[in-house]
Amino acid sequence: MSPRRFQQFILLGTDLFGLERILRGFHAAILILIGFPTLIPFLTSTASPSAVILDLLDPLKAEINLIRRAIRTFKFLEAFAASASIVSSLRAGPQPAEVHLDLHALLFLGAFGFLETVTLPDMVADVTGQPGLGVFGAERAGELNTWALKSWFCGLICLVLSAALKIRRLVLLSSAADADAATSSRDEKREGESKEKARERRQQEEKERGEERARRVRKLARKMVADMVDLVIPAATVGWISVEPGLVAVVMLCTSWLTGMDVWEKYGDQLAAKGGQKKMQ
Repeated sequence: MSPRRFQQFILLGTDLFGLERILRGFHAAILILIGFPTLIPFLTSTASPSAVILDLLDPLKAEINLIRRAIRTFKFLEAFAASASIVSSLRAGPQPAEVHLDLHALLFLGAFGFLETVTLPDMVADVTGQPGLGVFGAERAGELNTWALKSWFCGLICLVLSAALKIRRLVLLSSAADADAATSSRDEKREGESKEKARERRQQEEKERGEERARRVRKLARKMVADMVDLVIPAATVGWISVEPGLVAVVMLCTSWLTGMDVWEKYGDQLAAKGGQKKMQ
């Protein structure tokens, strides 16, 4: 691993969201092994694979999930604060449909995070085996967590629709920019070579804008796919669809990687920019 990649990994691991994604990946891997015990045949010496794996990994799964929940404790405040900013922008004038979808997504995700936060003591009580630490009790906490998953599902639906509209808008902007560039090129040919440098500069600027639009479309598409696939998790947990737990874990592992790539690329860009600045100096 190169020094820059190592530094990038450090930044990812010390970022709260990045750390949560890493733990989510480990959590998913453990669930996959629990769902498909034959993946570890060397554990079949004295007991059935399922019994051995559950004895080894089930407590670890619960503890990792508790750590992830603790990391997300105040995430709902961020969602509600962002939704308040959007409400302020709506008061300033009409906004595109994707802005309204983002608002609803933030409200649903904020509700999801809030319900997870208030039931955290009950989760601690369950993992530690100390029922006195709970607030609502196992049954009531289970109901609240079910509502949390339903809120997450609704938030994901809004995010998917919003991303689709944003991608459509960027594609239309790219098509319009290509048409403008073609018209400008024809006009300059009629005027002669006097504006050659201006044309080259404009082409370079348009190329950079096009690359930035393509990058944004790629990120939005990746996030949209991750959110679409993630819909399986709350839907299966609540019982709306019937999916094997092992397959749900595979979905969880894939979406952990997809969503973690945003943080990985963010810090990669930051390190690349710092390296470019040092070269210029």
